[in-house]
Amino acid sequence: WLAEPGVDPHHVAVLTRVNSLLLAPQVALAERGVPVHSVLRSDVLDRTGIAAALAWLRVALDPDDLIPDDLETIRRRPSRGFPNWISKWFSRCRSLHGLRGISDKIDDERVAAKVAELAGAIELAGQAAAEGATTRDLLELIRDGIGLGGAMDLLDGSKGDQGAASHLDDLEALLGVADLHPDPGAFEPWLRESLARPAADGGVTLSTV
Repeated sequence: WLAEPGVDPHHVAVLTRVNSLLLAPQVALAERGVPVHSVLRSDVLDRTGIAAALAWLRVALDPDDLIPDDLETIRRRPSRGFPNWISKWFSRCRSLHGLRGISDKIDDERVAAKVAELAGAIELAGQAAAEGATTRDLLELIRDGIGLGGAMDLLDGSKGDQGAASHLDDLEALLGVADLHPDPGAFEPWLRESLARPAADGGVTLSTV
């Protein structure tokens, strides 16, 4: 509707409760060529829930070429209670096969089981991606099947401020744009490119209430 001739976007505002929920309308309007003046910036992708979901997405797309920083992120979100020393092992790991090798080498049976559990979660996500899962499919698997949503809910509960922006809001914001780009392999570059576009001087105003 906003892209139709004769509609003046300068007289339209979109309001949400928190900044991250502006992600879907901002990207959708930009894709349609509608000028947008928004308070949202690209650093929204650095928020805990979104950053963890994107790390899981990258791991799912290529479990045989793991990035140490991504592995460090996903071992914390959702938390499996790893000891801090596990980071030294993970820093040298580059593949799912290598991760399973770590599980075999660690003497601590409890920690070895946690590594095997993490490897199983990566394998689950990787299989879904290999079988043609869409961006939404993978993000919902990461949220519900792997447990990132529950982890973010626990994190929100620990803050005690129900009026503040929540990590679950951030996951919902990411899911809100998933259908706009169903190819998970190109989703993150597309999203970052969209958010990197300079803000318009006028146009539809996107802000929080």
